[in-house]
Amino acid sequence: MSRLKKPALIVIDVQNYFFQKGFHAYIRSSQKIIKPINHLIKLFLNHNFETIFTKQVFPKNKSHPMRIWWRRLPKGNECDLYDKLLIPNKSIIINKESYSAFFSTNLDNVLSKKKIKRLFFCGVMTHLCVETSIRDAFMRGFECFLIEDATTSKDSAHHKASVLNLRHGFCRILNSEEVYEYL
Repeated sequence: MSRLKKPALIVIDVQNYFFQKGFHAYIRSSQKIIKPINHLIKLFLNHNFETIFTKQVFPKNKSHPMRIWWRRLPKGNECDLYDKLLIPNKSIIINKESYSAFFSTNLDNVLSKKKIKRLFFCGVMTHLCVETSIRDAFMRGFECFLIEDATTSKDSAHHKASVLNLRHGFCRILNSEEVYEYL
C-alpha cells in the first residue's frame, strides 16, 4: 500500500437529525462516536489533511427515491451539523440528497482537484450512507478505510453486517487509534 496517496477524512452526516436527542432519527449510540470523530478531525487538522463533512438534506425533487422510500427526512435545523462536532475553519461541507456522498454532488471533483486518493470514513449510518459512500468511492478508484469505532447505525446488527460486507471487498477496517499508521 502506497503511503504517497494524499488522504482525506470524510465525516458522514454528523448532524442534529441523528445526534440530537428528541429529533426524529436520533441514534442512541451516536454519542459514543463523537469523541473518536473529533479525535480524527484533530489528527487530520494537525497534519494539514483535508476533512470533508456531508449533510443529508431534503431532496428537492418530489419523485426522488429518498422521498419515496422514507416517510420522514431531515429539514431545517435537523440538517445542521451537530454542535459537539469539531468543525475547523474553511471546512468543506457537501450537501447530499442520497445515500452516497458522491451521487449528484461535487465531492469527486473536490477530491480530484486536491489530488486525494485515500479516504477515511466515519459518521452515520454505517449500513446506509457510510457503506454506500465507501462502495461508490471504491468503484471510483479510491483507497478506502472505515473507522469502526467512529461509525454507528440504528442498531449493532446493521453496523456489524456493514462492517462484515465492507471488509470483504471494499475497504480496510480500522479503529480511530490505528489511523495514524495509514496517513
